[in-house]
Amino acid sequence: MEQMLESLVDTISIYGVGVHMIIAVFFAIHAMRRGQQMYWLWILFVFPFLGSVVYFFTMYLPNTRMEHNMRSGVGGVARLLNPGKELREAKKMYDLTPSLRNQMRVAQALLLKGEVGAAAAEYDACLSRAPEVDLDVPLAAAYAKLANQQPDAAVNLLRGIRTKNPEFRVEEVTLLSAKALAANGNQDAARQQFEYVVTRYGQFDAKAAYAMWLLEQKDVAYAKQLKQELDQTIRLWPRHAKHLNRVQMKALKKAFAQVG
Repeated sequence: MEQMLESLVDTISIYGVGVHMIIAVFFAIHAMRRGQQMYWLWILFVFPFLGSVVYFFTMYLPNTRMEHNMRSGVGGVARLLNPGKELREAKKMYDLTPSLRNQMRVAQALLLKGEVGAAAAEYDACLSRAPEVDLDVPLAAAYAKLANQQPDAAVNLLRGIRTKNPEFRVEEVTLLSAKALAANGNQDAARQQFEYVVTRYGQFDAKAAYAMWLLEQKDVAYAKQLKQELDQTIRLWPRHAKHLNRVQMKALKKAFAQVG
């Protein structure tokens, strides 16, 4: 399906269809890769302009922000936000309206504040009330389990996600699986997951995590090869991109400094 949509982009470019249609195709590809409901494709292609605006604000932007918060790690987000204030506000909202989403907000606030044990327990409560089709809950819970040094639980949650929907956030699920498998000692499986996510997507965070894992496995030559690619990417980044990825850049620099 992704290949068909990408081919459609080429066709659109050739025949000069409006920019709004190209944007709609971009969001359609994003929806497919993230395992969104199929009705989004219908909305985007029947109402390309309005559909793109709605998709951007309801799906694309919130997911981008959530992923950045989680990938940056507890320490990095805590410096960007006031975790204590966020936790207080999240609990206040949950007391007013004890919905699943508000409980998820409490759990995420606990995670950002560094209270990983409490966050993992709160996500367990979320899992007990979440509908089977809502895979955002087990994905968020997997982050908390891994942070709470429960890699086996994280692996099981991620396997459950793949069983229910193999196309759900493939890049994110694969990278987190690699980290969880590495943490529980299954290094061969971790390497397979790292290789897949780096080869298919080639994103900075995946390459950085893989490079640091390779150093732990004493595969210094391959790690340095990835480091060269990462350095080249960093040199091309504007200032704001470096700012957003500064936590991971610092961890990468520290890991390689220990190698010499």
